Amino acid sequence: MRALTISISLLFFYNLSVAQLAELSLSLSDSAFFISKVRLTDYSQPGQVLNISEFEPGNCLIEVSKLKTVGQSTIQQPVFNGNIFIEAGMRNHYVINYANQPVLVKTEALAQDKGNAQNMMASGGIPINTQAETDVLGMSNFKFNEQLEMLRNIDQERQRYITARDLLSLGTLKSSQIAEMMLLFPSETNRVRIADEGQQFATDPENYQVVFEALSRRSAVRRLSRRLSN
Repeated sequence: MRALTISISLLFFYNLSVAQLAELSLSLSDSAFFISKVRLTDYSQPGQVLNISEFEPGNCLIEVSKLKTVGQSTIQQPVFNGNIFIEAGMRNHYVINYANQPVLVKTEALAQDKGNAQNMMASGGIPINTQAETDVLGMSNFKFNEQLEMLRNIDQERQRYITARDLLSLGTLKSSQIAEMMLLFPSETNRVRIADEGQQFATDPENYQVVFEALSRRSAVRRLSRRLSN
């Protein structure tokens, strides 16, 4: 009975700790390498994803600088300096978008993460990033959904179009993903422009006819048909 009481107490303490702590996952929308400072702690090892476990929830001051190569030199380009909010008991996935603003793209309950112990590194308790950014044909659905959420959070359609065009130029989107991205634009003129520019970058050009499913007006279908045939 004493051993059972101790076990229940330890389990209660563990669940309480999980509920009070949080995890942070941070990346850039273009998957560039970066360094950062989180709550005055320097993370100077360049990487594409920063994962921090056993993190105190609440407001969190972060500084993020993208690493860019100019000639033979590497320079630091500041992209964000401000606060984000970390929800307790959750893994908080933040992405710094093309407008240099943090976007919370996903949260996951820590108590439901049964494989957390297996995903911890031996030093520092930092979880390994297990989400693949690309698959055989291009950008993974997980990464693409992050990009879609980032685009949805851009209010002005012109800026959204410019950002989508930059995303196309990465050359990692499938035809179906380009079609899905087109639906974020109320204007069918912009949908046609996205489809026209995306043809040269699609990873599966043999499936590119799927983009026509994102158009509802016959005039837009005819206009895109002419553009793609030139």
